[in-house]
Amino acid sequence: STFVNIYSINMILGLSLLYIHGKEMTRFRERLIETNE
Repeated sequence: STFVNIYSINMILGLSLLYIHGKEMTRFRERLIETNE
């Protein structure tokens, strides 16, 4: 059961990191498009 808890915690951490990174990337891309115009 401990292994399952560690696995689920890692999944949640990974997903939240991906979500935050995705938001940062979209913001960065929008900034690049603005500067290119």
